[in-house]
Amino acid sequence: MFCDVYSNSGGEYGGNALDPDLGVIVGENANGDPCDAFHNISMDPYYVDAANGDYHLTYGSPCIDAGDPDSPPDPDNTVADIGAFPFSHGPAILVTAPTAGTVLMRGDSFDITWNDNITEMVSIELHQGGNLVEVLTDGTESDGVYEWDITEDGPVGDDFTIVITSTTDPGVTDSSDEFTLDEPPLLILELVADDTLIVPQGGSFEYGVILESNLATTHIGDLWTEVDLVSGYTYGPIWLLSDISVGPNTSLVAEGIGQAIPATAAPGYYTFRIEIGYFPSYFVFSDEITIEVTEVPVAGISGSEPVDDWHAWGYQDAFKLNIAAIVDTELPDEYSMSPAYPNPFNPTTTVSVSLPETARLKVSVLNILGRKVAELADGSFSAGEHNIVFDATRLGSGLYFIHATVPGHLDQVQKVMLVR
Repeated sequence: MFCDVYSNSGGEYGGNALDPDLGVIVGENANGDPCDAFHNISMDPYYVDAANGDYHLTYGSPCIDAGDPDSPPDPDNTVADIGAFPFSHGPAILVTAPTAGTVLMRGDSFDITWNDNITEMVSIELHQGGNLVEVLTDGTESDGVYEWDITEDGPVGDDFTIVITSTTDPGVTDSSDEFTLDEPPLLILELVADDTLIVPQGGSFEYGVILESNLATTHIGDLWTEVDLVSGYTYGPIWLLSDISVGPNTSLVAEGIGQAIPATAAPGYYTFRIEIGYFPSYFVFSDEITIEVTEVPVAGISGSEPVDDWHAWGYQDAFKLNIAAIVDTELPDEYSMSPAYPNPFNPTTTVSVSLPETARLKVSVLNILGRKVAELADGSFSAGEHNIVFDATRLGSGLYFIHATVPGHLDQVQKVMLVR
């Protein structure tokens, strides 16, 4: 009674005193499957792996909820299943990655994963705000993982989801948590050191620097290190490299840079930082590590003399060996000033001035009455891209005009709005 007898020879049943109605299809069971008068069916039970003795049922099995309805229900409180092992009525598809809050970058690869309770093929789609953005695949094996190569020119923003659907049953579907697609950072600046740095007073440590550029044009800036002391003050620059030219699609790896910890440094936690930008007033990108400075026993540091300042070594050679990797010799072909960003702003905004050759550059800021309220640049600048920062911390809200001039080549004005 309520059995699944599958692949018996020609539908014949053996044994003594068989009921003549056994195996004779006369109706349907509660699932709509053809059955005999005793609710027996003869269909593929969809075992997980019968060849290796795993007789659990998979999604779509005709044995699910097809047992005797008068029997005690299964543990999930559904009608008894045919067979030794009840089927768990969890989601047939459960997307497990990406998870909520994931941030993915255009141009990267990412493994979309899901719990696999079905045997049929699935389609995988990218949605944003509930709307279809892209069909990633209209049919792939439901093996629980799909490598997604994110396009470099695709959409960016929030509220993205991955929707996975059975190709044979559109009702079998699931959606991931919401995640974000973003642009790759224009610059990647990373300090490379041990995860936990514990250095005694008067000791030292080594680190490396990784700098990767996705900038569209060449920029010239400064690179420096500094440290936040336990007193709350910032000491630096410990070292400074000026006028580094960083171009598009370039990278730098500098290794073996040494950093001393003064013997007079108070025990405690220090934040060591590297920054790239325009020293001392403006940094664009930075990275930092935490150092625990410990007290040295009275005997001192074995094998070396304690140092008394934050001096560094090896950075000149480390960067000189790699400087060609980040220098892009392509220079601007015209004098121009790019639109300020951000605009509106509060309290700083930046404009980029392009110079195809060394020239005298003057950049001023005027208020709506035409009075000069700030002088941002006035001097000789080398060929390349120069980012000029307008800091309006002490000015009131309103409209201002940034005026850039290069005698005989450039006379350009643009509006910016300070909003507090």
